[in-house]
Formats: sequence, C-alpha cells, structure tokens
Amino acid sequence: MPSKTSPEKKTKTAYGVKKHKDVYLFNSAKHPFHPWAGHRFTWGGLSFKRLEQCLGFHKATHFKLGKKVRQQVLECKTGWDVVKLIKGETIPQDADWKGWGRWPCDPLLSILRQMAKDSPRFKEELMGVSEPVIGLCTPDKSLGIGLANLPKKKAEAELWDPAKWEGRNLLGKELVHLR
Repeated sequence: MPSKTSPEKKTKTAYGVKKHKDVYLFNSAKHPFHPWAGHRFTWGGLSFKRLEQCLGFHKATHFKLGKKVRQQVLECKTGWDVVKLIKGETIPQDADWKGWGRWPCDPLLSILRQMAKDSPRFKEELMGVSEPVIGLCTPDKSLGIGLANLPKKKAEAELWDPAKWEGRNLLGKELVHLR
C-alpha cells in the first residue's frame, strides 16, 4: 500500500478529477475541460457558450439537419440540452458517419485554442495540469476514454492504463497537444 507521500498514490481533487502516476482523468460537467462546462468563445464567426454546443452545431451542419436545428443548438442553455436535441433528430440513412468520425480531430484543436484565448479559466486550468496524459472519463468512445461506471476492481486495472481504454480520447489528446 502506498504511503501518503508516495508518488504512486491516487489523488482526487475538485471537479471529479483523479490523478495517478502520469494520468489526469476528469468526469464532472463542472470541470473546465468538460464539453458541457460553460466557456464563452467565438469560433468560425459564431459565438458559443460551451464546447458541446460548438460540436453539436457542426454535427447538425455535417448531417444537414437544417438551419432550424442549427439555430436551436445555438439557443441551448446546457450541454445536456444540445445532446438531447441532436439525439432527437433523425440522422439521414445515407449519412456519412465515416466522415463524421474523422471530423472532431481536425477542428477540435483550433476550437480548443480559441477557448484558451477567450476563457482565462480554461487556460489557467490547462496550464496547471502536469500529467502527460489527460482523459475524459466517460462512455463516449470518440471524445472520451470509453470507460465509466466500471465495477471498482475492474476500474482500478483499466482506468489508469490508456492502452486499455476503449475510446479514442480525442478531447484529452488535443488538450495535451494544446498545452
């Protein structure tokens, strides 16, 4: 069992952050890196209140869900509202999911750069992370690590080993790159 001063000790801090060895995981919607966290920024000539809103807008554009849906995304008050709205829409049968799967990694870094420029809170939190690996601990297999709510014993073995993550962790990788 690690001592209190051991670098192997797992620590938990504000916003549902967990740190262990070289891994920094977060899962709280209140955490500044979470897609639902409130950050006002401008990207592509549009104003957004959070990353999820920006991603939802671009998903609505990619799948040609129409101007009305894009406007509704811009009017959403929470990240959850964006998720419900986009999930409630009918994605066309011939939708190019393969193209969408590549989408986040192209503009995501430029979106995060703009967030860091427009939101001092976001930038300050990012510069304060020293761990070489950052992960969004969520079942989301694109932006997150693809693991969440695992049984405790399994979680300990898989949570701290990025090789065992089921998700692509695009958000975490881009945060590391931006830092």
